[in-house]
Amino acid sequence: MLQPVHPARDILHPIIMSTDSAWRKKHLDECLSTYYSIFSTYLKTSGVEMSFDELKQEVLARWGMEVLMMPQVAGGIFVDFLMLAILN
Repeated sequence: MLQPVHPARDILHPIIMSTDSAWRKKHLDECLSTYYSIFSTYLKTSGVEMSFDELKQEVLARWGMEVLMMPQVAGGIFVDFLMLAILN
């Protein structure tokens, strides 16, 4: 069943669950930029304005909560709790 979620969760879940902290350090901005380029077209259609910087700020603000809400083990992959280091 589909449920509405915050856009930060939409992008964070697959990134957190399928990458490690080294990959995220190198590619997170690129992933967010690609996501934003598509997501912003839907925002504009809905009459909502949000800059890339605002989206990035929202994503980073929700990062820790996403980690806490996910299982520690998913599909045999341990979630790397040290990923919070990318915020430094």
